[in-house]
Amino acid sequence: MSKDFKGIEKYLQNWGNDIVNEAKDNASKFSKGGLGKNLKVSVKDDNGTWRITFTMPPYGEYIDKGVSGTEKKQHYIDVDMVNKISPFGYKKAAGHSQPPSSALDKWVVTRGIAPRTKKGRFMPRKSLDFLIARSIGKKGIKSKRWFTEPLALGLKELPIGFAKQFETAVEHLLTKK
Repeated sequence: MSKDFKGIEKYLQNWGNDIVNEAKDNASKFSKGGLGKNLKVSVKDDNGTWRITFTMPPYGEYIDKGVSGTEKKQHYIDVDMVNKISPFGYKKAAGHSQPPSSALDKWVVTRGIAPRTKKGRFMPRKSLDFLIARSIGKKGIKSKRWFTEPLALGLKELPIGFAKQFETAVEHLLTKK
């Protein structure tokens, strides 16, 4: 790539970094884990075509778009502001009708959830894990739009900023002797 177009690459990298930072802020509101920490952006020139790639943990898209339950469909709003049914879901017949109970154990502990039985004793944690997993399996997981929302806003700004950077690069090329 010509160094005249380095400004465009830098602009795209900054644009992607802004989206990543906004998404990390969103993720920190509901996730204490590595969801936001592991979100990254890279910009590469592929023979004059700039490629912007966002990478995130595998479960990031599930949280962003939600997961339909066996009894309730979950919806999300995409970058074009269109309401769609989540492409992910728990299935009754596939044997994956709910998340594994063991995956919720640490979450239950960190939230301090400890309900009591009718006799006043604490409910066994494994039972609680199972009940929460079953509820998630039936109702699904609502979309958080933690990544889609900043991306949609960023895509509105991209053409204006990109056009300015491109104009500057072309002017620089034309004024060279």
